[in-house]
Amino acid sequence: MAASSVDSLYFDNAADSEEAARLFDETKGGVKGLVDSGITTVPKLFRLSPQTASQYGTTRTVPVIDMKDLESRRAVVVEEIRRAAAELGMFQLVNHGVEVSVMEDMMAEARQFHEQPTELKQGYYSRDVTQKARFISGYGALRRSSFNWVDTLLMTPAPSDAQDHLPIICRDSATIFIGRIRELGETLSQLLSLALGLTPSTNEFISTNLTTANLNYYPPCPEPEVAIAANPHFDTSTFTILLQDQVGGLQVFHEGAADWVDVPSLHGALVVNIGNMLQLLSNNKMKSAEHKVFANAIVPRQSVACFFMPPIDFSTMSTKMYGPIKELVSEKYPAVYREASLAALWGSLYPDLEGSLRNPVLARLRIAYDKEVV
Repeated sequence: MAASSVDSLYFDNAADSEEAARLFDETKGGVKGLVDSGITTVPKLFRLSPQTASQYGTTRTVPVIDMKDLESRRAVVVEEIRRAAAELGMFQLVNHGVEVSVMEDMMAEARQFHEQPTELKQGYYSRDVTQKARFISGYGALRRSSFNWVDTLLMTPAPSDAQDHLPIICRDSATIFIGRIRELGETLSQLLSLALGLTPSTNEFISTNLTTANLNYYPPCPEPEVAIAANPHFDTSTFTILLQDQVGGLQVFHEGAADWVDVPSLHGALVVNIGNMLQLLSNNKMKSAEHKVFANAIVPRQSVACFFMPPIDFSTMSTKMYGPIKELVSEKYPAVYREASLAALWGSLYPDLEGSLRNPVLARLRIAYDKEVV
């Protein structure tokens, strides 16, 4: 990466930030490209405001749910999932059926993709959301205060086992991993449906469609105290299954404690978090989890996030509507949310989502939004 390209990211006023973001995109080298260039301070494009600087989490714990002997323990597992989804919106699964070797191979080949020379990755660099495999970097979330310190290979898995559109360097491991995660997603969908009290004839509402798998790579940061790997955000998904490495840094917001909780890295575990789609569909019976990731100065961090939600058709993003499942709405429990499109759930219909609301997208969709302080 040319020195002038890096220098341009140290802009002096807010008016220069859009130009800096454009120039950063043009390098197609990602955050790792910045690190490889030898920077010793974080460019302003990535710097946090003082009020959003990193903080350590509380000692509270994230539920760990054991899926061993699921057939004989189904009622116990369903209740544990119901409680975790309702109270925190996040839990970890162990003995989930995805082999440790499959997860390790996925991590190893994902790392190979991100750590290969920049020129070998640049052909995948794109912000075209219709591209089925694309490399992007520094993207932010709603209510972001800065660009995230992360590089990501976004993959849209094919419906079949043929994943020929994926980069060769990680295609084999991704194909196997995606197949295993799809199977787990189907099981988890059934368990979440049972946790909501839905019968087999109505549980098709909880999506089993794996829409996107993100291979995330967080390079070491020279000033981790002024940057963040992933800004606080809520997933749009019905639910997300996350594979994280042993580095740590993931946190979830615990509303009851009004504080952030560390999500420890457990060998062989997968993290599950509820997304905005399921909070909407469940009529508030399950909670979308706000989460973030710290930057660190020592070693790279990796994760693979797999998002489950209804199939994405860009031609109907603003017209196909989703709302609370009718079986979960009654006179005693009236609908909390109005129907919404995926465009609304992604926040693209709301240009003014900044502010004090913790979950501004769902807050705007509340039926009582215009009648009360949310």
